[in-house]
Amino acid sequence: MIGISEASGIYAWGLEVIRAFQGIGSPALTAAMRAITLIGEPIAYFAIIPFVYWCVDERRGLLVALTVFASNGINGAIKSALRVPRPFVLDPSVGIIGETGFSTPSAHAQNSAALWPTLLLWANPASRARSSAARSAAVALPFLIGISRVYLGVHYPTDVLAGWAIGALFSVTALVVIPAFAGRARPILETLEDAARKSGRSTRGVKIGAAALVALVLNAVARDASMGGMFFGFASGAVLLRERTESPFRAASGTVAHKAIRLAIGLAGAAAVFVALKKLLPGASSPWGEAGRFVRYAATGAWASFVAPLLFTKIGLARNYR
Repeated sequence: MIGISEASGIYAWGLEVIRAFQGIGSPALTAAMRAITLIGEPIAYFAIIPFVYWCVDERRGLLVALTVFASNGINGAIKSALRVPRPFVLDPSVGIIGETGFSTPSAHAQNSAALWPTLLLWANPASRARSSAARSAAVALPFLIGISRVYLGVHYPTDVLAGWAIGALFSVTALVVIPAFAGRARPILETLEDAARKSGRSTRGVKIGAAALVALVLNAVARDASMGGMFFGFASGAVLLRERTESPFRAASGTVAHKAIRLAIGLAGAAAVFVALKKLLPGASSPWGEAGRFVRYAATGAWASFVAPLLFTKIGLARNYR
């Protein structure tokens, strides 16, 4: 165990901030912080993203999914490079909850700052109104999640600040940079797609190749194939789904009951794919472990973005409902 005296500079200051936060704590506040931090857990995102993609707006769901997957992959890469120990390693007394892995930057803060603004500030061409409630929530949720991480003693304040900054960069890229680039490149893209259609070819290979390139970069920098695999599978599945002209999938279609059934079937199928492949493919102890991990996450992503929506249209859960 590292002694408290060995913590110096910004980490010593960070520990003082954590102690100050916890000094004003109470059982009720601690329970609230525990609940808030759960909103930033990966399992919450893996429920929110399919819900948006299957039941709200497939385009918004795709943008949110790819933004969060890329953010999480980059977060893992930075943590592996910096290898900063958690605050409770320096001072066990501040650890209200336990966590594994390194500390900087906070994945909860970063991914929440990437997800919630991208989700809530999306400018739908059909309805560009952005309510004050959505704007407030887009800021408040990442803020509260980040504060909960400091209060619970699993991150330094600087971890959270760095996470917010990087996550905000991903949000701005998704909401501003990509649409601006797409708008300027639209004439070129439309020309290429028209030429492809006239020649009887498709641009899907180029799009899937671009997804593979991003996945390759994520795998290389993060040294973990999970987010690269998820990014590739989800993006590739979305490309294949979007190019279907017969019985196209529309997330907004159907009643509340249709959407509830879609969500239940989709999540059950994703869990089945993930668990089955985890048993069938090489594990972490194998030299092929990372390849197996990539395939497992890619298949789960492809189920979510392509197979499940295709199944929904086939069985009438997302067809002929406008």
